Amino acid sequence: MDPTSKTCKKCHHKRLIRDEITNNLVCESCGVEQEFDNFQPHFNISEGPQGTFICVGSSSHNGDFNYKETKLYYSKLKIQEISKWLDFTPTRTNEVTRMIEEITDGDFGSGNWFSVLVGACCYVIMRKDNNLSFLSMSEVTIVIGCELHELGRMVVRVIGYLELELPEFDIVLSFERAIMVCHSFENVLKGDMVGKMIEQGRFLLNCAVKWFLTTGCQPVPVVVAVLIFVSELNGVEVSFDEVAKEMRVGVFTCRKRYKEIKEALVKVAQGLPWGNNVTDENIVKNAPGII
Repeated sequence: MDPTSKTCKKCHHKRLIRDEITNNLVCESCGVEQEFDNFQPHFNISEGPQGTFICVGSSSHNGDFNYKETKLYYSKLKIQEISKWLDFTPTRTNEVTRMIEEITDGDFGSGNWFSVLVGACCYVIMRKDNNLSFLSMSEVTIVIGCELHELGRMVVRVIGYLELELPEFDIVLSFERAIMVCHSFENVLKGDMVGKMIEQGRFLLNCAVKWFLTTGCQPVPVVVAVLIFVSELNGVEVSFDEVAKEMRVGVFTCRKRYKEIKEALVKVAQGLPWGNNVTDENIVKNAPGII
């Protein structure tokens, strides 16, 4: 019987994997090491030259590290790797390590679930920092290689366990950052138009919040929708698909938010003395009179 087909003794999920370092069974869901099942006799396994009565060399393939020390070593390597991809400073990386140490009672972990935990802690720390409160979960998922809902569940668990309160996602700062870093807007940055687009985007996003267009929605698709709208408003040619891809969000959702913004602007315009003839088709042309 394949040992990996067994259920975890703690969470009872059938997600057991072999640890690459120790060859022990570990649950990929909760990280608990299973009962020892890979006994290997330790006769004549020393490495090095053999004498008459002794063997010179290490007593195992793991050197002087025992299982826990080895796991801690590779766990901290994973934390450093993910933190580096997110451009964390050493101080912020240490904060991630301390947070994970508190959550796991110093056991840390390995496997996919641990990478998701590291990503969740990184995201929580970014959100706690007002200067980084515009970073989205989607940017973290691309680094750790997991689904958005997996990271979201882990973030909720981390926040609940540590009893934290995070500041709201700053959608305006997210927009400003997007227009500065997206390759689709490289040509815009060379001219004076970028300042005008940022001002228009700020106003439109504040209106979107006031009109409840962001309520219950992921913020990044709204940012993409506003990016596209202000681009059209200023005659800047960008690809909807490319911008959505760079922001790591679904094109369909972005187009839906874009349509909602246009419909809201049409409704506002039609309430003005000159806006009776404003429609979805000509709202971009008439938008300067509104924003």
